[in-house]
Amino acid sequence: SLREALELLALECVRGGGEAGYRDFLAEQAELFVALTHRAPRRPLTRADRAALPERVRTVLDAGR
Repeated sequence: SLREALELLALECVRGGGEAGYRDFLAEQAELFVALTHRAPRRPLTRADRAALPERVRTVLDAGR
């Protein structure tokens, strides 16, 4: 499922040492995940969008802030 794929990507981001390229790609995929699950246009993640992401993904994205 999309959720599982996004969580695996978050794990790879952590394994990659939090490299900016991994984190940026995760953020892009998170935007797509939200757009697809809410059937809405793709846009930068809002606070509400972040709340809809799997916990592991939120944690990785928040760590890069």
